Amino acid sequence: MLRWILRLRWVAAFGQLFAMLAAAFVFHLELPWIPMISGLMLTVFSNHLLQDCMDGSSGKCRPLINTLIFGDSLILTTMLYFSGGVHNPFTGFYLLLIALAAMTLSGRSLCVLLVLVAVEVLVLSIWHLPFSGPAGVVGGRTLTYPVFLAGWGVSLLLIAICIAFFVHRMNRQLREREKELAEAERQITEANRFQSLATLAAGVAHELGSPLGTIAIASKELERSLRRDGASAGWQEDARLIRSEVERCRQILDRLDRRSTRGTGESPQACTAASLCARLEKHLSSEMLERVKTDDRTQNFPLLLSTGAVLQSLVVLIENACEADPSGRPVTLDIRIHGQDEIVFRVLDQGPGIPDHLRRRIGEPFFTTKKDTSGMGLGIFLIQTLTAHLGGSCTLLPTVNGGTCATLTLPVKPKDSPE
Repeated sequence: MLRWILRLRWVAAFGQLFAMLAAAFVFHLELPWIPMISGLMLTVFSNHLLQDCMDGSSGKCRPLINTLIFGDSLILTTMLYFSGGVHNPFTGFYLLLIALAAMTLSGRSLCVLLVLVAVEVLVLSIWHLPFSGPAGVVGGRTLTYPVFLAGWGVSLLLIAICIAFFVHRMNRQLREREKELAEAERQITEANRFQSLATLAAGVAHELGSPLGTIAIASKELERSLRRDGASAGWQEDARLIRSEVERCRQILDRLDRRSTRGTGESPQACTAASLCARLEKHLSSEMLERVKTDDRTQNFPLLLSTGAVLQSLVVLIENACEADPSGRPVTLDIRIHGQDEIVFRVLDQGPGIPDHLRRRIGEPFFTTKKDTSGMGLGIFLIQTLTAHLGGSCTLLPTVNGGTCATLTLPVKPKDSPE
């Protein structure tokens, strides 16, 4: 905003200089040069003040803008007084001044400026110095109609250009601000969803942990009693099934709690892609490790990442890739640096891929494409939430061979990290 105001005032200064030179050397009008040049110099000097304000503290800019706009009105009035008053075709520059004030001043200040401009125009219509020049240019101490019409056309053209560019700039800034607000609102919504899910997961794990523990102990005692009393093998198998299912429920709850809360609020740490891959081996089963083929092209590029969140995300993506292709074919982990400010992890499988009609729903909480009951539908949702919080992104796209490419993109330095 301030830069565009400064640009418009420089355009006004050069326009004033051009108009004075044209009046003196093209139309041979006799102008009082001292007050005209003084008004131009005041405009140039105030532009330098505004530039210094922009380079320094912004807290003083608002009152300075108010002062400059009212000062411009007085400068324009003074220059018009010495050059024909309301008969000067450049009187229309009051419109540009009012348009600029409407977008920068408060409602009360704008009303005061409108009253001031009305008074100035009334004064100029009564008191002003008439034009003095050749007979073909000045008639009856005013500009002849062709000269006035030409000047009025130039004045309208300059006013239209300045207002059009200024309004266009304002609209573009408003659209950018709306996009920023929409993105901020989306991030807040995602953060609230993530926090709600984490709270729910912790509560569920806490509330069901004790009953499941009791059931596990009771089923174990039941199995011992059946074995001691010589009950049939079927009853003993049922008791073992109860205990195994209880253990499975506890694992699901533990996984839900761990995935929902781990990696949040973690400080970024210095690392490399190789060190991440080394730590990744501790979180994957031996069967999965045998299938993963790592292609690290970062050449030990220094990274500053929230390693817990990154490892959690990679584990989920690799597990999904292995489960998507039960044939045991290799899963590729491709790691590259993009543009010196982003790291890209790509996990490629050779499975059947995600059906088109389900791809839009990937990332919704509690939605899963897995046929069995092992999936909770939270992995991709949590990854997308975590990466968005870190300033990155996670996408899933089909590959040429029919599989899926999961791409995790993260900034090398997380947002808000110290330089």
